[in-house]
Amino acid sequence: MAGPRRDILQALQDTTNSNKQYDNSIITYLDLSLDSPAPVSCSSQLELFQKDNKFASVKTLILARRLLTDDDLLHLMQLPALRTLSLNFTGISNLGIAYLVPLRKTLRQLSIAGNPRINDSAAHSLSLLSSLSFLTILGTNIGKDGLLHLARAFTKAEPPLELEIPTLWQRYYLDETVNAAEDDIVRRILGPEYITLIENHLHRLCSL
Repeated sequence: MAGPRRDILQALQDTTNSNKQYDNSIITYLDLSLDSPAPVSCSSQLELFQKDNKFASVKTLILARRLLTDDDLLHLMQLPALRTLSLNFTGISNLGIAYLVPLRKTLRQLSIAGNPRINDSAAHSLSLLSSLSFLTILGTNIGKDGLLHLARAFTKAEPPLELEIPTLWQRYYLDETVNAAEDDIVRRILGPEYITLIENHLHRLCSL
C-alpha cells in the first residue's frame, strides 16, 4: 500500500486549479515520491507544471516510484531551475532520457535507478547532460557499451561526474579487494579499454 504522501501530487493539482491565489513560485523542493509503486499513471497530474510557470523555482524534484510514461517528462521542461531529479523505479525508457536533454544546462544530479527499460541506447542522451555531477544507473540495463560511452564523455568533466555503478565493478575500479573469479569476470566482460578509462575516471574522483 502506498504511503501517506500518495495524495500530495493531487493536492498540488487541486491547489493550482483552484480560484484561490497561492504563491507556488517560492517552492524549490518537491518530494512527490511514493513508498511503493503506484498502480496507475500520474500523467494528467504532472500537467500542473504547465500552469503559468508557477513552479519555475523548483530546484529538486523527486518522483521515485511514480508510474510515468516517457512523454510525462516533457512537462519537466517547464522547470527551468531544476538541478536535482529522481526518477527511480518510474518505468521510463531511453526515450524519456532523451526528453531530459533540454535540461542539460541546469541539471546537476540525476537518479534513474531501477528502470530496466533504460539500456545502452540511452548513453548518448546521458552524455549530453554536460552539467551532471552525479548519476546513478543502478538497476538499469546500461552495460559495457553504454558505460564506455559515458566514461569517454565525462572523463575530463569539471566538476567530475560521480557515477554510481554496480558494486562489483566499483570495487574493481577502486582497487579494492576482489577475488580471482570476480577479477576474471570483470576483465572478460569489459575489456582493457573500458577498464583503463573508468579506472582513470574514478581515481581522479578519489584524488579530489
